[in-house]
Amino acid sequence: MKRDTYSIVNKILDKYSLPQQTLTKFETGTTDVFAYGEDLVIKTYFPEEADERLIEVAVLKHLNQCPLPIRVPSIVNHGVMEDVPYLIMTRVPGYNLDDYRKGLTYDNMRKLLVQIGETMKNVHQIPKETLPDIYLEWSVFMTQQMDNCVAHHRKLGLKEELLRDIPSYIEKYKHLLPTDIQPVLLTGEYTPFNLLVEQQVDGVSLTGMIDFADCMVGFHEYDLLGPAVFFACGNPELLQDLLFAYGYTQDKLDEPLRKRLMLLLLLHRYSDLNVLIQIENWQEKVSSVEELEHLLWCF
Repeated sequence: MKRDTYSIVNKILDKYSLPQQTLTKFETGTTDVFAYGEDLVIKTYFPEEADERLIEVAVLKHLNQCPLPIRVPSIVNHGVMEDVPYLIMTRVPGYNLDDYRKGLTYDNMRKLLVQIGETMKNVHQIPKETLPDIYLEWSVFMTQQMDNCVAHHRKLGLKEELLRDIPSYIEKYKHLLPTDIQPVLLTGEYTPFNLLVEQQVDGVSLTGMIDFADCMVGFHEYDLLGPAVFFACGNPELLQDLLFAYGYTQDKLDEPLRKRLMLLLLLHRYSDLNVLIQIENWQEKVSSVEELEHLLWCF
């Protein structure tokens, strides 16, 4: 049965004695999120997503105590209304990068990838001891993802040639994935759908980031996948802009890194190659995972 989130949000407003204002539902996202006036956002979660609300609250509390080059929401209130978890937070100014992406100049894209790399490096430098308590056992997580990898991609319609090749690729190169990691906060949100930009004199500039319900703590290279695949699109210069801004040096752009990134892309919990890879007709250009690796991670 479809839930009436407008009614629930109005009850939330009553709970905090907030005056009735226009509620504007955002079109994107998997949950119902509303702009309340000009300054606040009210995000609702499905009842089974209660943990995601708690993760987002923990991460936002933490990020608001850290020096960041971009803005993130601040928490106003959170709780549960009629079994519906919710979060009231400040609205971060800016426009969704996905609305601008196709019209960006090449130089503007390079600038954005540098800003994304620098922002990611900044978030990843948060001291381990102060990270939110959202740990998972990384090696166990990776093993589970390996076990389910083929079934996951088959369900999403990956072509059979690549499906047949995945097990041998994983077996051959899984030793390159570290088991003893230095954990960092993984937001998974360095994608056009969760980055906010504003128009400035020298083009569109990164100014904010939203949606932290999927955060976890783990291996830093896992966060490189979104911007590399969505934005660099197999372009060596763009990929290097991202990696150099993050902190890699030329000598670190080697075969083991390329294969780790390919493995992590296959094993990512939300990996859907048919959606993620933005290279035109890429399915026709590759017949093996190795060929896809060289197409995407072109260094």
